[in-house]
Amino acid sequence: MKSSEVRSINRIRVFLCCAILLAIVFVGMLTVGTTAAQSVALPGNHPAQAAELSLPAAPDRQLTIRVSFALRNRAALGKLLSEQHDPASPRYHDWLTSAEFEARFGRTRDEIEAVKAWLSREGFQILHTSVHEITCRGTVATAETAFAIAIMSSADGSLYANAADPQIPAKYAGVIGSIDGLTNMFHAQPAGIRPPGTPHPAPLSPAAQSAPSALSIHGAGGTSETWGAIEPAVFVNPYYSGGDGLGFGPADLYTFYDEKPLLSGGTNGGGGDCLALVEDSDYLPSAVTQFNSTFALSALTPNNVYPDGTSPGRNGDEYEALLDIEWAHAVAPGAPISVYIGNNATSTSGNGGLFDAIQKSVNDDTCGVISISYYYCGFSSSFYTSTLDTVFAKAAAQGQSVFISSGDFGAAGSVYNGSKCVTGTSPNVNEMSADPNVTSVGGTEFTPNYNGSGNDAGSVPENAWNDSGAGTPGATGGGASAYFSKPSYQTPPLTPSDGARDVPDVSMAASWYHPGFYADMDNGGSAQMQCCWGGTSIAAPMWAGLSKLIAQLEGVRLGNMNPRIYQLGALDNSSQSGLRDVTSGNNSYNGVTGFTAVPGYDQATGWGSADMATFAAAFMTPATFFNGQVSDGNGIWQLTFPDGTFFGYYSLAYYPYLYHYGLGWEYVYDANDGAGGVYFWDFGLKAFLYTNPKDFPFSYDFSSSSWLYYYSGTSRWFTDETTGKTFYSAPG
Repeated sequence: MKSSEVRSINRIRVFLCCAILLAIVFVGMLTVGTTAAQSVALPGNHPAQAAELSLPAAPDRQLTIRVSFALRNRAALGKLLSEQHDPASPRYHDWLTSAEFEARFGRTRDEIEAVKAWLSREGFQILHTSVHEITCRGTVATAETAFAIAIMSSADGSLYANAADPQIPAKYAGVIGSIDGLTNMFHAQPAGIRPPGTPHPAPLSPAAQSAPSALSIHGAGGTSETWGAIEPAVFVNPYYSGGDGLGFGPADLYTFYDEKPLLSGGTNGGGGDCLALVEDSDYLPSAVTQFNSTFALSALTPNNVYPDGTSPGRNGDEYEALLDIEWAHAVAPGAPISVYIGNNATSTSGNGGLFDAIQKSVNDDTCGVISISYYYCGFSSSFYTSTLDTVFAKAAAQGQSVFISSGDFGAAGSVYNGSKCVTGTSPNVNEMSADPNVTSVGGTEFTPNYNGSGNDAGSVPENAWNDSGAGTPGATGGGASAYFSKPSYQTPPLTPSDGARDVPDVSMAASWYHPGFYADMDNGGSAQMQCCWGGTSIAAPMWAGLSKLIAQLEGVRLGNMNPRIYQLGALDNSSQSGLRDVTSGNNSYNGVTGFTAVPGYDQATGWGSADMATFAAAFMTPATFFNGQVSDGNGIWQLTFPDGTFFGYYSLAYYPYLYHYGLGWEYVYDANDGAGGVYFWDFGLKAFLYTNPKDFPFSYDFSSSSWLYYYSGTSRWFTDETTGKTFYSAPG
């Protein structure tokens, strides 16, 4: 063959190769374009701090990925939640079981299998599948290809994060809610405030210092004990050695927040299901035992639940577990307590052990109340609005009341920095507490009025908690959520017209300094009573305990308490609502201007704290058991007992107050005793009583354990059938 012919053939071959190569590239471009067109991003699914990372993550690094499903039929769920919390609805307090919730609002089997197959095709190893999520494992390279993202790393490789929102097939939009595990730049922080310096042991040995011959154990119910009388337990000195004065024990709380009428009437949180505490550390059981014995509380053996299979041991967050257990038990001494303890080391959720404990406490559905004294920093918005919100929405539908600390760093809140949470320099809130399905609990402070025995003598006005510059700083968290819109129960003008979910909802004492709280801690493996502790991490379990008292009175779970709390707050009357409005102080902190406590709702203390006895009475819904409710057409209803006996009236304008014909204004609740009986709260006596159509006008007074005879008339005259004494009680 001639050389010219060879050259011509070679040119043809080159041309054909180039044409084939161009065709391959063109087809590839079409494929990429088609894939991009069929993909959508999951918004808010990468952390802002990912921009701080500049190096590519090692492609062979192993990741545990959690693909969280969005809820199905979300509009129907919203309607159900509204009906479950509406006393006028036939679905009122008709809570779902965990299985019922998943059947109605979880993803279908076909949807789950389709997402699972897609992940498998992308090269992930499937570890776990449920209606909530799919957990899988893969390398950084696999994740980058599957989700069309770049995963960046710190110079030392300890931190990593996805630099953009992950892409998913468009057909799974609305099915997949979020993808977790693409970053480890987040942290969970307990909200407890430690004492300044080395925690001062409240116990002081008689050999170490001269003790008075009879020293009151502060908060032990007003009784005086000698030093020797409490041996061999640790000695409790009610005086804080740093010069900070006295601290609060359980009995001080009972007096200050008016819990004594409830406890004396047998309302202690018992008779129902448990109260769940969410933790990420185990704890020293003997510290709980010593706290209870020191303050004459009933014995408690918490039920420990380990959602990650093993205990994390006792770590640096142990103090939070002990604070939660001791003060939840103090408020609700009859309630069983389950402690859900996550383990970061064995967690496979991609979100850490604390999240596993939260999810387990909801999925188990064994406890009607859940308290969480933690906050997160570093997570992207979808973690709160999808991953966590799915869990909390389920809790609300199951009738579980969830209480979360609003945070301890005022309006500044906390942000992620270098693998930990630090105080912010711009407004931030605890976004976990801003979920509309939970109650956000802020903090107050006050200078107690102690009597000569060193015990609290009664309530005084409270301020928004702000211990800035007081040795160990801290202030009540609060402000407007950056992620959640305003729920219906926060309709302006009750709350600011900011379009956002505002926090907190309520508050309780939180300052470690004013007044400060006793807590029994782990001192090198030995129980040690210490003073003084604080933080919204104490306020949250207190409100959780209060909700258990109300649940005992109601005989049912309460669900999300916020709709009712805001109804009561709108009354603008503490004696009717039991909400103690806090009108002084602010939560400005770390150079961030916060919010001032004002009359009504505010973003420092919410609706304020609670007079527990009055709030419990006000919270419960009366009149649901009456027959023969006849309206006069003007909002006035006549009520009869189930047997037809005339009772009295109620007005829609004054609901939930009932006017008993001859006895005046009362709260009345169904006793569910099969005899048409009712419990009711008398404002004059400040006591719960019981009667039924057969025994009326005789009523049983739980505080005096005696039967009372009600005389007719608008004033209240009573005869104690035990002593024969007659007395008068005016509404107070």
